[in-house]
Amino acid sequence: MKAMSNPSVRRICGLNLKVQDLTQAVMFYTHTLGLKVRGIFSNEAFLKWKTQGEDFLGLFKSQKLGWHHVELRFMAPDVQAALRDLQAKALIDQVRSVGSSEISATVLHRWLPSGVEIFTPLTKAVLIAEVADPNGRMLELVYLKEDYTALELPGLLAVEIESPNPSAVTAFYSQVGFEYTLEGLQAASRQKLLIRKGERLEWVRARLAMSSHIYARLTRASLSTAEGVSLSDPNGYELIILPEGGITS
Repeated sequence: MKAMSNPSVRRICGLNLKVQDLTQAVMFYTHTLGLKVRGIFSNEAFLKWKTQGEDFLGLFKSQKLGWHHVELRFMAPDVQAALRDLQAKALIDQVRSVGSSEISATVLHRWLPSGVEIFTPLTKAVLIAEVADPNGRMLELVYLKEDYTALELPGLLAVEIESPNPSAVTAFYSQVGFEYTLEGLQAASRQKLLIRKGERLEWVRARLAMSSHIYARLTRASLSTAEGVSLSDPNGYELIILPEGGITS
């Protein structure tokens, strides 16, 4: 599979996970890992890796665990350019719902297949399109006018998932716009999406870069491996922690 020189996926902006106890999960990520509260609601919470950062971790209360959705950032000057990108990637017929802060629902309906749900975005975006991968994991494709590729530290370095059909899932994410590399699928930010063979669709492992003092504290209380500090959150999601000072963009 040929690698692209400039992946159209600019970055993995938001990792959103299902959790059984929202309060417990928020407590873990804020107290243990030092994330900042962006907003807490009755059944969901959003945390930022850094106070002035854009990237975030979303937590959604659910009895079932797993990936709730992942937000990917793209760049497009206008709605028509974003729709052309979806068309060129053969994703337009897979779109389940879409929204734009720039044009009306009436206009969007004219440009999309019948049956696509139109919603009003809560944030300003050229276009937001929701699609599912071959295993049913939801993606939110967010098109903005501004490019956004600098690696945010502290923050998310990589997400790893399992699939019974990793070749098909890898092909899908390459179609979405990740670059194929020997180390895994890669966004322009150099964040990675790793897909391994397995049956646990609810399983998620995240590789995170955290501040040096949090990393030092975790090394005293958790298992250190060749990859970094290894620990699990209250819902069993596996985390590999690295010091942000050792990461280069």
